[in-house]
Amino acid sequence: MHPIVHIWTEKMNIREIIKEVRYIYYFSGGVAFFRAKDEKGSYQGLIDRDGEIVWDIKWRTPAMRLSAFPNYIKTANEKKEWIYLDVRTLEFVTEPECVRARESSRAWRMAHDAPKAQFIKGIETPFDVPMKKYLNEAYIAFADKDRSRSSAGEDRSSLTAFLDRKWGVLDLEGKEVLPAIFEDVDMGGKENHFVVKYDGLCGVMDDKQKWIIPREYADIICYKGNGDTNGVNDHYVAFIGRDKTASMCGLLDKDGQVLLPFEYENIFPSPTEKLITVKQAGQWRVINPKGETVFEIGK
Repeated sequence: MHPIVHIWTEKMNIREIIKEVRYIYYFSGGVAFFRAKDEKGSYQGLIDRDGEIVWDIKWRTPAMRLSAFPNYIKTANEKKEWIYLDVRTLEFVTEPECVRARESSRAWRMAHDAPKAQFIKGIETPFDVPMKKYLNEAYIAFADKDRSRSSAGEDRSSLTAFLDRKWGVLDLEGKEVLPAIFEDVDMGGKENHFVVKYDGLCGVMDDKQKWIIPREYADIICYKGNGDTNGVNDHYVAFIGRDKTASMCGLLDKDGQVLLPFEYENIFPSPTEKLITVKQAGQWRVINPKGETVFEIGK
């Protein structure tokens, strides 16, 4: 057992702490990850479909986070090394097969390993950039230049430097797919689709620089589904307006069709189950893709 966690020995339901709950994320493997906060600080854990708390953190730590892989939550051990909690078994795994598969891909190595240019012989300049990030097995995002110094040469804060970067997309041969003009670039619902932010608004663009979803949202988050095994498709959660913190969100399919209207405070579609966790008018509940309530959390 991981030294900083324990299984609940006494039954406790999420409704007993619902006023402290900040987020209840998507269901995966029959459980959902929640974050809560009280006068002592933040804490987190897992609930089942009945709202019963089945697992929690003894120590109040921000180390827990959702991973990019269904059925796993990423955390740190006592040596400050990243490990993964398998929510299906509540056991910790140092390196799941899904992580090994991703990290063995050419794109992931190009985005993370150093020196950066050695994976494509003879093409060094396109990958000789100060920052890159993995998008999928065919593309990486890159920052146009190091903006950590001003024109006068003095160091700037890391936050300012990061926010000042402009992002583009390269394929694995070093060809520029999207120019470095965007405030941010992230993965989309299809391999050649990208969530991009330009002039404060987000949309989805393909590798031909065609808009798939118009650039009219404060934010767009892609949730990958494992549709090959159980029919759970990729979705986008989009926030209307220019200010994400003050806007409502809706659910789009990978072609931009509205599945759920823009009347929710939060939406977390499950990557493994046909369930969607939503917050509406302050109440957390789980609905199906038709918008019908499966169960309410905290009542």
